[in-house]
Amino acid sequence: MPRLLCVTLFATAAAFDVSWIPADPDGPLPLSKAYRENLKRLCDVVRTVKPLPPSIMEKLPVIEKLCAKLEASSGSGSALVNRLRLVGVV
Repeated sequence: MPRLLCVTLFATAAAFDVSWIPADPDGPLPLSKAYRENLKRLCDVVRTVKPLPPSIMEKLPVIEKLCAKLEASSGSGSALVNRLRLVGVV
C-alpha cells in the first residue's frame, strides 16, 4: 500500500504543470480559492515526493516561498476565526 501511494504521488508530481507559478514570489498571494487549492496541493507534493520532477525543481525556491506565505495566511485566518468564535461573532 505505501508503495502504491508513493507511485501515485510521483505520478501526480510528474504531471504537475507549474506554469501558473509567478516568477516573483514577493507579491501578495491571489485570493482565488482555486489558486490557493492548487498551491496547497503543490506544497504537499514538494514536501512528500522525492525526487521532484525538473519542472518543479526549476521553480523550487519560488514555490517554497509561496508555500510559506500560504501557510502563514492559513494560520492567521484560522486564528482570526477562532477569536471571532470565542467572542460569539461566528
